[in-house]
Amino acid sequence: MIRACLVVLFIAIYILLTAPPMLVYTILVRETDSIYAVGRFGAKVAVWLSGAKLEVHGKENIQPGQAVLYLANHQSNIDPPALVSILPPVWIMAKKEFFNVPLLNIGMRMRG
Repeated sequence: MIRACLVVLFIAIYILLTAPPMLVYTILVRETDSIYAVGRFGAKVAVWLSGAKLEVHGKENIQPGQAVLYLANHQSNIDPPALVSILPPVWIMAKKEFFNVPLLNIGMRMRG
């Protein structure tokens, strides 16, 4: 329980520290790859802090440049950051509650 609280605290602080400058940068340069990379790094750190050990099979089958649909079964709350940390850049379909998170919602809308 303590570890989970620390991970949530990390995520909140990470978003508060990185989102404002990255949102401004994204608006100025009109590209979202940088903000995605910062978010992906945060997801990787959150997964590492949680103590989860990821085991990936079949990553060599991912074809760059092809349209693909990834479906997650969401066995736990670690699934979204784990997927973002191992998949190539993706566009994410998210439930509406994610758009209630301040700053995160702006970045998600900018990314599309």
